Amino acid sequence: MGTSNRKSKSPKSAKSAATGPGNESTGKTAILQNTGCQDDVLKGIIDRSNIAIFSVDRDYHYLDYNNSHISMMQSIYGVTITPGKSLLDCITVQEDREKARANLDRALLKSERVYEENYSGDKSLTRSCFEFYYNPIINTSGDVNAVLVIARDITERKLMEEQLQSLAHDLRNRNKELNCLYGLSKLIEEKGDSTDYVFQGTVELIPNAWQYPEIVCARLTIENKEFNTPNWKETRIKQVADIRVQGFPAGRLEICYLEQPPKNNGEPFLQEERDLANAIVQRLGRMIERKRAEETFLSSKLLMQNVIDATPDFIYVKDLEHKFLLVNRSFAQSQNLTPQDMIGRPDTDFFSEELCLGNPEKGITGFHADDEEAFHGHLVQNPGNVVTWADGSEHIYDTFKIPLADKSGIIYAAIVFSRISIERSLAEEGTEALISALQQRLQSVVDTISKVVEMRDPNTAGHQRRTAALAAAIAREMKLEESNIEELTLAAKIHDIGKIYVPSDILVKSGKLTDNELSMIITHAQGSYDILWKSKFSERVALMVLQHHERIDGSGYPNELKGEETLIESKILAVADVVEAISSNRPYRQAFGEDRALEEITRNRGKLYDPEVVDACLKLFNEKRFQFEDVFVTP
Repeated sequence: MGTSNRKSKSPKSAKSAATGPGNESTGKTAILQNTGCQDDVLKGIIDRSNIAIFSVDRDYHYLDYNNSHISMMQSIYGVTITPGKSLLDCITVQEDREKARANLDRALLKSERVYEENYSGDKSLTRSCFEFYYNPIINTSGDVNAVLVIARDITERKLMEEQLQSLAHDLRNRNKELNCLYGLSKLIEEKGDSTDYVFQGTVELIPNAWQYPEIVCARLTIENKEFNTPNWKETRIKQVADIRVQGFPAGRLEICYLEQPPKNNGEPFLQEERDLANAIVQRLGRMIERKRAEETFLSSKLLMQNVIDATPDFIYVKDLEHKFLLVNRSFAQSQNLTPQDMIGRPDTDFFSEELCLGNPEKGITGFHADDEEAFHGHLVQNPGNVVTWADGSEHIYDTFKIPLADKSGIIYAAIVFSRISIERSLAEEGTEALISALQQRLQSVVDTISKVVEMRDPNTAGHQRRTAALAAAIAREMKLEESNIEELTLAAKIHDIGKIYVPSDILVKSGKLTDNELSMIITHAQGSYDILWKSKFSERVALMVLQHHERIDGSGYPNELKGEETLIESKILAVADVVEAISSNRPYRQAFGEDRALEEITRNRGKLYDPEVVDACLKLFNEKRFQFEDVFVTP
């Protein structure tokens, strides 16, 4: 039962079938090998992901699976899975089992990438709708030895450098200095992939840019490496400029005169030369920042590519020059291209100038206007965006653009989520239907925003949704109007979106935060408000998010509001947020549990938290047995 009567394509073991010949890794690494990743951090992300990911061999036996798949099989079929066990034996509903077998066979026998969307579980019980992506794993011999399956819950569907500053004006009348900066720019442009080449070339440019080049020498020290002119000798006649990256020292440029030059107003170096040295180190610092950003992006690119290729929505990443860094298969196929055709090229190579740059006479804003908003740190919400493709067909998309920052907080690109809202032409679609469709998509949009924070901090994945569930339950217990509850639920699901401005290494830090790190965390409430306000969410929703860390005695932040100065919904969100946070795991501690959480709000009832809200919350847990539900979270 659950095994195929057909013979396997080769007698290899399940382990070698999934990992390829000659690879002695265990089956547990099958998912990582399929994504091209061996890094323990990325493995940890997959293990903690709320997306169900698993792989099976040609006889449907489990090779690998993550914790979400374990939970999925327990909740739907009430079974416990183990390595080597047949997937089909674990699917207790015959209809589900037959569909799974058919899709696995298509992937195994025809090397097809299969998409299936269906309800799973016992029809007599509440069923969950999932979309499944069956991806054949092909070894170096071209044989399909296993299938990687990605499943996500779509019961509620979800969607989602700074400009360099120039000192050229100060150096306009100094040809030697301009030649030096031009030469440095050419080095960075042409040899930017080899930072050592750029650093050595920089010190060789310096002597000819100073007033007495024949007696000038230079040395550049970066990360314990030295780059110097052949005549380098440290003397007392020295000029120093530090290279700083994100405010921290990263290197030093030293320029020395080998003998006493004629003095200028009592100083050996001109002010213009000091300005030039500062300009050089600033450009080198920015190059280092960009290089780190590229490395940060590339380190997770393979994993990200495999995950985003498993969704029918359009997902792509554009850099500050509007060039595609990453494109998923669905978006490329919509243009009859492959992702490789588009990566590294600007959007203007594929779309009209009107679509990219806009046309005010026609009321077309253009892709670039929204891009620039995201590059300046804003979350861009563009529902109902009308786009005319090259074939003249008109489509409506719900689009979100979200800034991407490296671990130092520097924005280097924007990730774009776009979903077809209405696939018929506008001539066939009435205004009422359009409004209805956009309203139906709002909840998906909100869910997508909430995942942005969770993708950057896997340790708190699901926090916003669980907080929203408790906040809504408290509001109903207090008999708030349904419209107010809907706004509160929306606010709770995205109340931490401002954390996109906080470096991810601070969000996941396991030790005690420094004062500076804590001050950065505290900014997230104001950051969340700013994003929602600029994205044209309702004022009440934005205020709820802004006030969710205020306390009724005025000890909260960011504005130290008291009592009735905050919305009742904000007070509810504050209690729900605290209870969920104390009840759940955090990077720096294990979960304290619900009892400890309820003790906290009881002890501070009337001091930090609104008494009526606390009473409603306690009643939910003590009398109505409220429980946080596990949530499947998609990227």
